[in-house]
Amino acid sequence: MKKPRRGIQKPHIEDHAIDSDTVFYYIAGYTCGGAPYGVTWEEFTAQEQRESKKNTVESRLAFVSGVFKEDGVIKFIIERMNQRNDIDPKINIRKAVNDVIRYDEKFITNMDIDMQDYSNDDEIDYIMKKTGFKYELIELILWQKYIDEMNQGRWEYDTEPCIKCGSYDLRLREIEDVDFVDKIRCEECGYEMVIGENGLESFCADKDWEDYLKGQLTFPFEAEVCDYQEGNYISQGDKLRVHGIEGDDDLYGIIVSVRKGRKKYVVSLVDLKPTNLNLQGQIAISEYKGWFGQR
Repeated sequence: MKKPRRGIQKPHIEDHAIDSDTVFYYIAGYTCGGAPYGVTWEEFTAQEQRESKKNTVESRLAFVSGVFKEDGVIKFIIERMNQRNDIDPKINIRKAVNDVIRYDEKFITNMDIDMQDYSNDDEIDYIMKKTGFKYELIELILWQKYIDEMNQGRWEYDTEPCIKCGSYDLRLREIEDVDFVDKIRCEECGYEMVIGENGLESFCADKDWEDYLKGQLTFPFEAEVCDYQEGNYISQGDKLRVHGIEGDDDLYGIIVSVRKGRKKYVVSLVDLKPTNLNLQGQIAISEYKGWFGQR
């Protein structure tokens, strides 16, 4: 996978209608002995790097210094963080998001200026030292930033073509309700895939969903009702405890048994959002919801 990177790209000689060779970017002329003179590739690249540093620093100066307005990315992250129920209520979400994103931008700017590679751990460690926030909180905030970038189509997957149409126009996308895992979507045909043991495979392949989910889910687990419910017993937003799979209905899909307080009910799995399920189970439910919505 790749993301458009900031930095310097050395121009190709054929891109310029000027006299040049492997040593000189621009040949201004020749000595009486026939030796060329002018601007070398080394000199040209050094000048481009100086200009890049200047432009990068100037474009981010206000943001990095902390004098900035909450732009779309910040608002997006705050809204998503406020929707979660697994964050310590003592944390000031707005401040945490602003601080983390500001120092993340500063870190990336420094790396770009020095043209250094870095890992996710390097990035988070730097922010931890600057803010004092825990690793998990910073990682979660940066994940929301990553989702915003995926929504804009900024992350590409270029290792393999689409297994349905053969296009290489692939983008990484969020898997709904699953943290730190993404899927791959073909922009040409809309087909969704994940990386399997032998390369790309369908994200929503048809399966015996009842047996598959029984093998992937660990019961009981907590869930929230995320869709409108008919009747007066269960409502959108209710917190339930899911105890097992009851069967597969032609209209409503996989039916699960749940408890609300001491009372037992059955609901459609697609109407639930797991809140404390392990990653394996979250991905399985997301796969099933994707298939159910396309059937």
